[in-house]
Amino acid sequence: MNKKLFLTILLIIAFAFVAVACGGSETEEPAPEEPAAEEPAEPEEPAEPEEPAATNKLRVGIYEYMTNGIPFDEQVEACMTATGMDIEVLPIPGEEAAWQAITQKMQLEAQDEYASWDLIYGPTPFIEPGAMAPLGLLEPLDDWFPQEFWDDIYEGVQKEVTSTHDGKKYHIPLWSDVFGLIYRPSMLEAAVGTTEPPKSWDEIISYCEQIEEHYGDEISCFGADWPWSHREFTPMMGTYTSDMFTEEGLWNLDDPAALKALQVMEELYPYMPDNAAESLGSSKTFQASGVAMMIYWQAQVLRATQAGVPEDDVAIASFPAGDNENTLFWSGGIMVPTYSENKEGAVQFISECILGEQSIRDIFNNFKIVPFKSAVKMLTDDGTMPEWAPPLIALLDVAQAIPSNTLYLTIEQPIFQEEIEKMMLTDQTPEQTLENIKTRIQQAMEETQ
Repeated sequence: MNKKLFLTILLIIAFAFVAVACGGSETEEPAPEEPAAEEPAEPEEPAEPEEPAATNKLRVGIYEYMTNGIPFDEQVEACMTATGMDIEVLPIPGEEAAWQAITQKMQLEAQDEYASWDLIYGPTPFIEPGAMAPLGLLEPLDDWFPQEFWDDIYEGVQKEVTSTHDGKKYHIPLWSDVFGLIYRPSMLEAAVGTTEPPKSWDEIISYCEQIEEHYGDEISCFGADWPWSHREFTPMMGTYTSDMFTEEGLWNLDDPAALKALQVMEELYPYMPDNAAESLGSSKTFQASGVAMMIYWQAQVLRATQAGVPEDDVAIASFPAGDNENTLFWSGGIMVPTYSENKEGAVQFISECILGEQSIRDIFNNFKIVPFKSAVKMLTDDGTMPEWAPPLIALLDVAQAIPSNTLYLTIEQPIFQEEIEKMMLTDQTPEQTLENIKTRIQQAMEETQ
C-alpha cells in the first residue's frame, strides 16, 4: 500500500478519539473558485519584487468558526484598502476543517501540484502542521520572515511551532490559549474565607475540603476535562518537571512527574461535577454556578460572562504550581501550502495585516493572547492590556506546548483516554495506569516503525 495513503488512513481512524477537542461548525463548504488571471505588467514600468503580492489574488482559507469572535471581514477590507491586495476569503466549514479531512484534500491536490488556498487561517501546530509537514504539504516558513520576526515570538511558542519532524517552522502563531485557574471569588470567600485563589495543587485540595464542607452537594469544588490529556494530565505533569517530552516528542513517562500527575488527578476526581468527563462539561457547570474552580484556557472566562456569570465574580489566575510554576498552551495561526500560488502575498498579508495593530487588539479582545513581545509591549505601554492577561503571558517563555507531530493525536491520547477511564471509573491504580500507558505506547511506536 502507498505509504502516504496508509498514513492518511491511520490519521482518519485516530481522529475519532479526539475530534471533539477540536470543535468547529457543521455547514457545507462552497466549491473553491478558480484563481483570477494575473494582469500583465506594463512594459514601461517593470514590477518591483513585491509587486506580485499586491496584484495577484490571495486566496485565504479560514476555518469558519474562527470568525465568531474576530471581525475578520473588517480586517480583510482594511488590508485591501491599505495594501491594494486582491483577497478572496474562502470559509472552510467545520467538517472540512477537521484535520484528517483537510489533510486528505491537500494530499490529493498535491498530486496535481495544486492547492485550493494560498494560506489557511486557524490551524494548531500539533494538529494540522504536525500531520501535514512530514507529507511535504506545507511550505517551511523559516526563511520567509527575518530572524527578528521569530525572535519577537515568546520562546515557548517558538518551540511549539518548530516541527519535531525536521526542525523547521510551518506555522505562524497569531494567538495562544493558555491554561490557568478560573474561579468564583464569592464562592471562595464564603467557603474558605478569602477571595485569593489557591496557588498550588496542595492548596487546591485544601480549598476543596472546605468548599465541600460548606456547600455539600450544591457546588462542585473543581472542574477539568479529565479524559483529554491535554486538558488536565499534561499541563499538571508540566508543573512537576521541566523535562516533560522526549526528543521525538512523546511524553517522558519515565519522569516521576507522570505518576505524580495521575495521583493528583485521582485525588481531585471526587470533587468534580458529574459531567466532567464531557468536553467542556465542567465549564458548562461553572457557567451555571455549579463549580467553584476549574482549569481551562482563558476564553472560558468569556464564555462564563456570556452565560450570565457576573464579570466581577469570575477571575483567572496562573496555573496551579506543583514543584514549579508552569502550564500548557497551544496556538492558533496560519500555515501556507506547498503549492500556494501566492506565497509572497501570504507573507505580506501576515506581516502587514493580520499582525497589524487593530488585529492584535481584536485578538486580545476575544480573550486570546498574541504571543509576540512587541504586541504585549504595545498594549502594556498604552494601558490597554486586559487585566486577565499578564499572569498567563508571564508563563509563555517557560510553558511547555504539545510538540508539533502526529504522535499525540494518533497514539498518546487514544491510549490515555482508555486507561484514565479505567483509573477514574474502576479500581485501576495510578501505578497500573502509568505502566499500561507506557507499555501500550511503546507497542504502538514499534508497530508504526
